[in-house]
Amino acid sequence: MGLGSPGFMKSRSPLPKRFSAPFISKTVRESTFEATLNPQTNSIELHDPATGKVIKDLKITAVWPVHGVVTLEFGASDFPFQLFHTGIDIANPHSQIGDPITPFTEGTVTFAGESPIGLGKHVIIDHGDNITSFYGHMSAVYAVKGQKVKPGDVIGLEGQSGWATGPHVHFQIDVYGIPVNPRTFLQGNP
Repeated sequence: MGLGSPGFMKSRSPLPKRFSAPFISKTVRESTFEATLNPQTNSIELHDPATGKVIKDLKITAVWPVHGVVTLEFGASDFPFQLFHTGIDIANPHSQIGDPITPFTEGTVTFAGESPIGLGKHVIIDHGDNITSFYGHMSAVYAVKGQKVKPGDVIGLEGQSGWATGPHVHFQIDVYGIPVNPRTFLQGNP
């Protein structure tokens, strides 16, 4: 059973204590402070990474990039690939390749290409306000650098490229270059 397959998390043993938090930087472990959801206004508050003060209140329309099953949550151990998972893995429930991927909110494509390791075929989108999103392990990339995209546009297809053992998309959001839990921006499940 692979990383991208729906039953994968159930079959994994816990990470040995010797590989736990000391190897993860304080900045990444506490990254949820760069963006928080204000439940009263239902807006995203961006925080200054140095002081923690709210510097901007955003109201954005956000969607899940693909429908499927979450096989690995943000912050979980993904040993031997990552000690701290920097995004959410969403797998096709039928272990098939090719589901369309859409950006979680509007932005401009800053990278559309391939790396032989890591994310494989992937797209990076700049959403302004120091927010970027990553969509990795695609089977095909349809977006091009400089393209303006919005939810509903197909930027690529779910796949198994790079370091992936099953069809899924690695969905990651960074604020000020620091990974934050994508669930901060999204409601429900994919």
